[in-house]
Amino acid sequence: MSSGQRCGHCRSEGHNIRTCPGFRAELHEAQQDITITRRAVARLRDMFRQKNERIYDLELEVVDLQSTVRDQEAKITKLESELAAAHVVVATQDSLIDAYANEVEALRNQLVEAKSVLASLSRR
Repeated sequence: MSSGQRCGHCRSEGHNIRTCPGFRAELHEAQQDITITRRAVARLRDMFRQKNERIYDLELEVVDLQSTVRDQEAKITKLESELAAAHVVVATQDSLIDAYANEVEALRNQLVEAKSVLASLSRR
């Protein structure tokens, strides 16, 4: 280097930008900052990837739960229908039981009448 050279970085005489200690220090610091930034970006990408995977897993879980809810709603509808049919059967059976009870009561009354007639006949 000739003594007439002037540094483009610090404007000092006697060295150029490639050999300037100030420029080299700033360059080294910038390279470290870039490395740190790249690592931070990589960590952020990994975090976003993990979050996106978790969101995808949760979306699948929601779809499964929606399917389960639909299945359960169908089962409930079927059971409600069967319950309504059972109520009709019970109501019909209650009506039959009432009819049989009325018939038994009528037969008892006839039996009482028949006994009364027999008793009056046997007294004669």
